[in-house]
This record gives sequence, structure tokens and C-alpha cells, in this order.
Amino acid sequence: MSFLVNLALGLLFGTGLVVSGMADPAKVLNFLDIFGTWDPSLAFVMGGAVVVAFIGYRLVLRRDAPIIGKTFHLPTRKTLTRALSLVRPSSASAGDFAASALVLRSPQSALVQLARWLSSRP
Repeated sequence: MSFLVNLALGLLFGTGLVVSGMADPAKVLNFLDIFGTWDPSLAFVMGGAVVVAFIGYRLVLRRDAPIIGKTFHLPTRKTLTRALSLVRPSSASAGDFAASALVLRSPQSALVQLARWLSSRP
């Protein structure tokens, strides 16, 4: 049953990406091209997703238990450790820098980490 629920949710998510046009690589590249042909529509899609997720979490967490499953699996730690907030260049992949940019206080520190990682590569 859990597999079918996960499959249905994945299909719903994928359908949302296709309907919003986010499956088109040109649209994503235009969003990233700030000084060229910038397309802010991705920001509106992400903003809408944040609003829907915020409301969804508020509604779901009012329940005592999930509909499918015994308990909610939520993090118990409320603080970030240094190991979670910083990516070490020696053990990082390029994708880790995108995740670290969300955790770090400034995009500049993520760029510094990316530069360190790139300079440590052979």
C-alpha cells in the first residue's frame, strides 16, 4: 500500500512540474540567467509550492497519527551542528553546494566552499 501511495504522489509531483513548464530545461536556464533573458516564473512556482507545503504541514500535523503509518517521523533536534551546516570540500560533491547554500547564512560562503572544492580537485 505504501508503494502505491508513494507512486501516486510521485506522479502528482511530476505532473505538476510538467504542467508548470519546469520540465523544460530552457525555462530553468532562463531563470538562472539573471542578466540575460531572465524568466521569473520559476520563482512564482517555488513560492506557490512553499505556500502549499506550509498549509499542508499545518493541517497534517494537527492529526495524532498519519493516515498511512503509525507515527510521524519528524526530526527531534532543533539546532544545526557545524557538520550539518558546512560542507567539507574533500568529501563534497557539486550537488552538496546547492544544499549548503540553503543552510549557510550567505550565498558568498557557499561560493567560497565551491571554490575550495574546485581547487582541491586534481
